[in-house]
Amino acid sequence: MGDQNLYELGLTVKQKHATLGHVVLDNTTEVIGLREVTMDFNPGYDNEFPWTFIINGNKHFLRSACWGGQPSFFYGKTA
Repeated sequence: MGDQNLYELGLTVKQKHATLGHVVLDNTTEVIGLREVTMDFNPGYDNEFPWTFIINGNKHFLRSACWGGQPSFFYGKTA
């Protein structure tokens, strides 16, 4: 799907202490990739949930044996 947009994410956990101010309990930095995942209706399907997955603005057909979605995503017919 092309080059990934990667971002450096820094996270610091602090606790407010009465005499010491803010005390750093932990911190980490990771490189992450962000994606926008949405769903839209497929034209031409007559089942209950005729969905298409859209990842970063591109339509994708996703299929798996144990993905945990609605079983009716796989039923229906094209127009």
